[in-house]
Amino acid sequence: MSSQCLQSSSMSALQESGGIQFFNRTQRRKITRFLKKYNFHADNIYVIDYEFKPDGNGNPRVVCLVVYELLSGNVYRYWSCELYQMTSPPFKIGDNDITIAYFASAEMGCHLALNWPFPANLIDLYVEFSNITNGLERPHGKGLIGALQYFGIISMENCEKKDMRDLILHTEEHSHLERKMILDYCEVDVISTAKLFLAMLEYIDLYRSMHRGNYMKSSSIMEYNGVPVDAEMLNLFLCHRDTIKLELIEKVDREYGVYQEGVFKTNKFLEYLVAHGYEWPFTMSGIPKLDDNTFKEMVKTYPQLNDLRQLRSMLSSLQSISIFIGNDGRSRTILSPFASKSSRNQPSNSKFIFGMAKIFRCFLKPSFGTALAYPDYCQQEFGIAAAFSGDQNMMDAYKDSDPYLWFAIKAGQAPLNATKDSHKEIRKKFKATSLGVLFCMEAHGLARRLGIHYYEAKELIAMHKSVFKQFWKWSENNLNRALLTRKLETVFGWNIHVPNEDYNPRTYRNFPMQGNGAEMLRLACQYIIESGVKLCAPIHDAVLIEAPINEIDDVIAKTQKAMLKASKVILDGFELKTDVEVIRYPDRYIPEGAEEIWSFVEEKLIHLQGVKNV
Repeated sequence: MSSQCLQSSSMSALQESGGIQFFNRTQRRKITRFLKKYNFHADNIYVIDYEFKPDGNGNPRVVCLVVYELLSGNVYRYWSCELYQMTSPPFKIGDNDITIAYFASAEMGCHLALNWPFPANLIDLYVEFSNITNGLERPHGKGLIGALQYFGIISMENCEKKDMRDLILHTEEHSHLERKMILDYCEVDVISTAKLFLAMLEYIDLYRSMHRGNYMKSSSIMEYNGVPVDAEMLNLFLCHRDTIKLELIEKVDREYGVYQEGVFKTNKFLEYLVAHGYEWPFTMSGIPKLDDNTFKEMVKTYPQLNDLRQLRSMLSSLQSISIFIGNDGRSRTILSPFASKSSRNQPSNSKFIFGMAKIFRCFLKPSFGTALAYPDYCQQEFGIAAAFSGDQNMMDAYKDSDPYLWFAIKAGQAPLNATKDSHKEIRKKFKATSLGVLFCMEAHGLARRLGIHYYEAKELIAMHKSVFKQFWKWSENNLNRALLTRKLETVFGWNIHVPNEDYNPRTYRNFPMQGNGAEMLRLACQYIIESGVKLCAPIHDAVLIEAPINEIDDVIAKTQKAMLKASKVILDGFELKTDVEVIRYPDRYIPEGAEEIWSFVEEKLIHLQGVKNV
């Protein structure tokens, strides 16, 4: 062992100074009662924390590890030169051992970097704290310091953490004193996490928490794999963004006339709306709503506005883009699991290629000899609502090849032999109604989306209530239960709490679909990884997978089988269908709606690439 390494067997500075005396017989009995409640025999309980910095690909380069054995009170400290010589963790990770961490996908990323196996049983206190407080105010945020303060536990200040993180990230070679400081800092986090575990113990459901911990392992694998991108073309685009942006504005705006010297003008857009007779939602101050969600909704009514929406979305992404591309041509970022109220991933839109404008997905490209596939659940929310409500009509509609025409036929608005082509407009109305009511769309919103009279929209919703009676009863019961019990939960115990004031009833009507949809995708990700498939990213109700071209069909079959299995587990036997898009090298992914703008951008980039290579 290098003489520069600090001995892991020595007592830590905090132990010597009495820094862990909080652990006593009372706490030990508390833990014993907790484990007995779940009939779980734990040989060891470890609290761990790694310090690391990113390598050239954006994956962790481990700096140190501190391990606190909760039942014995011993603390062990390891520097990187020790860790990289080990073939497995210096703590036990078997079926009778429990590992505890805060934001554990980062710790599991370190296991991947060190080529170590994962712990069998993992509890992530970040996830559990998020679950305990979901929907409620968190005065100090969801970070470790915020969680500690929430439970009244004294911790280091944020400024201290920032100073230490700067030392870790921006110093290549650390002196002996700096190593000791970093290890002490890491140990403070470990001891704080142990205190937090004891404070949270009464709120933790052991087996469900370990189930959520399993997804943090899956999340670390997806973050480690990253997404393959056409790095050369993307870098070229970013280098020439200003020129391309102005030329693209000039091209797209010929149809709309809403830009002036490269700047979107609200008054010109209002003139455009009036000239074409388009209805549009306005703010309380009387100006058109211009956020992307509004544009996204209105494009369903006025598809001719799609290019303008795509342009605005791209320009917005360009203002904040901070995408990382590793030396290996892959983009990686933190997926932020369980960050949304529904518990879905919530990665940064400026760093995650699927969070940006659609055109950026055109830079997704499989590497030589490989293929990407994009399997997604078909009408996931519709299927979940059908299964959980027990509405037989809704289940029959979902199983039909076209649930929207099924609804139209059942409502007496289309003949039995109706098809997408023969009854296109009818199908459009019944599709918008079917999807809109899942998210509590009312008649005014439906009328605006379809460009129809309010009373026609009201009649469509009345037809839905008539055909799918059990669904509406279930939806109303969800809201009533939320308001009476002040919370709802998914099948695996993800909670959403109802505050005493300032709540939106739609949130609680939607939650059973959104929350259980998130549970389904998480379970699917775990099954997909267990089947040996290379999983690159989760995207709402879909995943991105990668394989050699000659294996992609078999890998897709495995993935769809895993997704089907997950739906049956969550929905008690009811099966959700999946669809898939495949991109084989040398093709790239071009999402629907971005074709025209990408064609223009690609032409410019190919020209610039030619000039560069001359």
